[in-house]
Amino acid sequence: MAAMASTENLTKTVSEPSGGDSRRRSVIPDVNLGLFRVVSRPPSVLWKGPMAPTLIKTGSLGFAGAADSDRMRWINSFRHMLDGLDGPMQVLIEGIPGSGTENSTHVSPIDFDEMRGADLAFVDQVAQSPSSHQFKTALITSEAQAKRLEPALREIDVQFDVSVPDAENCFGKELANRFQHPGGHSRTWYVERLPGTDLEPGWLFRLIPPGLNVRLAWHVTPLPVAWIVEYLQRQLVNMRATRLLNHDAGSSDPLLVGALPNAEDLQRRLASSQDKAFHVAVYLTLTTPTLDELEAGT
Repeated sequence: MAAMASTENLTKTVSEPSGGDSRRRSVIPDVNLGLFRVVSRPPSVLWKGPMAPTLIKTGSLGFAGAADSDRMRWINSFRHMLDGLDGPMQVLIEGIPGSGTENSTHVSPIDFDEMRGADLAFVDQVAQSPSSHQFKTALITSEAQAKRLEPALREIDVQFDVSVPDAENCFGKELANRFQHPGGHSRTWYVERLPGTDLEPGWLFRLIPPGLNVRLAWHVTPLPVAWIVEYLQRQLVNMRATRLLNHDAGSSDPLLVGALPNAEDLQRRLASSQDKAFHVAVYLTLTTPTLDELEAGT
């Protein structure tokens, strides 16, 4: 009764942002509901570091400019690595933009002796340009599975370094549409659905726009064969029933016509151990030093 009565005398304090910024909404730091009180959670340690995983930093392959034979060899080796997984693995791709400015000038060499120094300065200028960026890729998994991944990485012929990541505490304040931390602001999106069945190699990099500090993480977990085959069987029953209903009604669903044979073929390949099914989650995180840059990057 006290809580119900206190709702009639609801008190709240609304604080406007400094400077009259109309883009930022009002903040309700304290709501008194009698027996219940709702307060804004202060900044705190939200995560205390990994549970002793293994970090594998990988080098670059030059996939974009490689020959078709090298591309197919790398793709098949990567599929062999995925098929050998028996536990979760995370692949982290970090896009780091240049820290320079577009207005930096390039000094022309005076004589032949200064040409090499000028060339090196030009390369460094291009690397530091905001329109250029570099990618850093790493694999995170358990220690036991990391040892089984090393032969697969050697088969791909990529340089890698195995280490234990430093324990880092995640300190900050989690808001409704961003995470505020000592390094600035971060916002994360997740990929809910992807169109089609087969994707081009390197399609993930199209999700990382240039000029932004973006981190893409995709998590892959192997699924039991019996579970996924049974799941596909239930889906096939539903699709066949829908096809019969559409046939009796004299209509046709083109999406169903294409999905039914694909699901049947996938079930056959999974049951015969020709393919392996995974649960995949893809997250994209943008980090900026200021809130205005976060909104512009969004």
